[in-house]
Amino acid sequence: MSWVQWDDEIWPATENEAELHLHLWAGDSACPRQSWSWSLHHYLVALDGHGERRTKRWLGVDLMNLNFDESDWRRLASREIRADAAWHDLHESTNEHGRLNVSEAQLDVTEIDRKTGQDKVQRRDQHFIAHDFIVRIGARDGFIFPIELDAWMIPKEEYYRLDPEPEAEVAHFAQGTPNLRVMARTRLKSASVIVERCDAPVPRAREYLRKAVGLEARAETAKVNWSRYRKLSDGSLEAMPGWASVVEFSFPG
Repeated sequence: MSWVQWDDEIWPATENEAELHLHLWAGDSACPRQSWSWSLHHYLVALDGHGERRTKRWLGVDLMNLNFDESDWRRLASREIRADAAWHDLHESTNEHGRLNVSEAQLDVTEIDRKTGQDKVQRRDQHFIAHDFIVRIGARDGFIFPIELDAWMIPKEEYYRLDPEPEAEVAHFAQGTPNLRVMARTRLKSASVIVERCDAPVPRAREYLRKAVGLEARAETAKVNWSRYRKLSDGSLEAMPGWASVVEFSFPG
């Protein structure tokens, strides 16, 4: 179940679940090994004049890089993350490819306007970003966590402005009421594990996951994505078994 308040409007609750995902870098990576992310897709569905289900509007929320780094994934429970300037400074890092590891909330809002008697559909998309947010994680029930999010979203075009803000306009963390509030039942959905060259990456990935975060993954849920080689002849990509791989595990639904 998910509940959303966006820009002073409370959206109808839905049965949508949010998802947690773990990306586990290689043990010798020059970056924090764990990268946790959270996402929710909140869809409002209604019946049209013909009794068909139509999606009138929806929003997607993504939290990139929660900066959780513990030896036991169950310690996510009963935790609060207050992403203020001090928190960002404490966790600033780059990823394995040298890119800045940014912790931010991303919001995409889509509205569909189907005019009666018209075939054309008008679509309106809005995009927002926030570095100021608060995440509250409740008690764990199996692979389920209740999660609340408060965020102070900024329009994407304003966030990427080319001229600096005047000093008088620079806001401090959490000024006023958050314009995005979310409560959602959240499921630990999947984990992806970087594995070096080997012929049997699944057992190795399961061991890495168990040792790094105490998470037991079933081999039958694994999907191996081998590194690929780009052919010089036609530019196509070919998977190379035995090379490095990313092993993806899914967890019980």
